[in-house]
Amino acid sequence: MINMDSIQYHNISEEEGEKCIRFAREALNKYIKEGQRLDVGSADEIFKKKGGVLIQLESENGFKTLRGNGAIYDGRQISDAIIDAIIHASSSRSIGSEVYKSELNDIIIKLSLIESVTLTNEPESILNIDKHGLIVPSNNGVWLYPTKASEHDWTPQEYINRTYRSSRLNPNDFSKVAVVSVKSFREQNPHGKAIKDK
Repeated sequence: MINMDSIQYHNISEEEGEKCIRFAREALNKYIKEGQRLDVGSADEIFKKKGGVLIQLESENGFKTLRGNGAIYDGRQISDAIIDAIIHASSSRSIGSEVYKSELNDIIIKLSLIESVTLTNEPESILNIDKHGLIVPSNNGVWLYPTKASEHDWTPQEYINRTYRSSRLNPNDFSKVAVVSVKSFREQNPHGKAIKDK
């Protein structure tokens, strides 16, 4: 079971979200081009906070295609969480096919920063599709990218059901799940301006 107790409460500003998107792009470029982990160096204050992040990589080449998912929410510093989630999302460990150098100019980074965590056995009573994500804290962690629910007009119950269904987990196996308050950002286009995601 993944322990999410170390995640600190945050109120993420748009400026901080933009910085995190740019940082995620640097981490992606470093890993794909050189096979190395980005050196954090002297980081901004937002990157020193203990938090969690959910990342999705989409290809803009033709139809929007999922190229990887990665999430870190064990309370490590946000800088490390972003780097490690980017590495996972772009490797073959994510969806079975790694991201190649030739794809970098087609990839859009989507990033959700966790502001707070509520553990509950009744997620449907507090889940707000426009503000929350859902994480089942199993050994590997189970989640769907938070904006997916609003993009497809899912009800809270449908979001919950689809999260479990995506991993073939039995809801009865878990007494509590995590409803996470998130702020979501994305690149407007590959290497482009960071914008708030709906």
